[in-house]
Amino acid sequence: MKWTICWNSCNSLNDTLLISGILIAKIFWQYPYKVKICLILDNQQVTKRFNFLVGTSETTRSLSFFSTFSNNVVYKNNNDNFNDKAFNEWLAGLIDGDGSLLVSKSGYSSCEITMSLQDEHALAIIKQKLGGSIKLRSGVKALRYRLHNKKGMVNLINKINGNIRHTSRLKQLEKVCLLLNIPIIYPETITIDNGWFSGFFDADGTITYSIKNNYPQLTIIVTNKLLIDVINFKSIFKGNVYFDKSQNGYYKWSIQSKEDIDFFKSYLLKYPSRSNKKQKLFLTDQYYFLKNLGAHNALKDSTLNKAWLTFNRKWNKG
Repeated sequence: MKWTICWNSCNSLNDTLLISGILIAKIFWQYPYKVKICLILDNQQVTKRFNFLVGTSETTRSLSFFSTFSNNVVYKNNNDNFNDKAFNEWLAGLIDGDGSLLVSKSGYSSCEITMSLQDEHALAIIKQKLGGSIKLRSGVKALRYRLHNKKGMVNLINKINGNIRHTSRLKQLEKVCLLLNIPIIYPETITIDNGWFSGFFDADGTITYSIKNNYPQLTIIVTNKLLIDVINFKSIFKGNVYFDKSQNGYYKWSIQSKEDIDFFKSYLLKYPSRSNKKQKLFLTDQYYFLKNLGAHNALKDSTLNKAWLTFNRKWNKG
């Protein structure tokens, strides 16, 4: 048996937490590490504050704004906290990065989105809202979402029209709109109050860390072939954009400072990631906590060393 948990606002100390109709007192928001959220009825209580150090079978976490990324939380309404406008913007960003809008020689329109097996949940949300199908691509570890019926395509175009920004995808949108007799809407200048960045990050983004000079460095990256298709990330979220000559060349936006990464994460609080990348985003709090303790340089078999190894096992699953 599982309990349904609903957060109306995760970043306010004045908000309350509803667990199957039981109101949790506001004091628990002030001391979240003392609160155990039981999702399984017969789950045994864990009392250690930092239980990820000992590898227990469950996790008692601070209810910070990135607790929403936990695998253990069951969200109301199929994990969809988006309003329609934000969802449409996110969907357009995802299609810009991982999708195609097609017109066949026979005169039929369709939309395809290809993502990794780990991102099945993101495609399932789209299928639930728009219909279509999800199939395993032959010979590759990827899934393809496809929508091709006219009613579904009209619904899709009405959602993403005005939100498509990618150079190639805009050309595709023009052809589909012409076929369906829908006036095309070109995008306005983007601001931070737009879910497009979240969708494009889910498609073409990466969150990783590397060890340089015996020191860990966390990096968030978004890549694309054309500068115009990534430059908005630098305008809104700072960081740097440079050209990478590998793989026939592409442009890469990246941020590395904790300040910039925290700012980008605060944006994703309002416009959440729907891809598997959310797992690593959730783990960044543990990363900084352990990094500040020097766990990456701890003696072998020490408590800190074990904590670092446990963190890495979780990180590599993402």
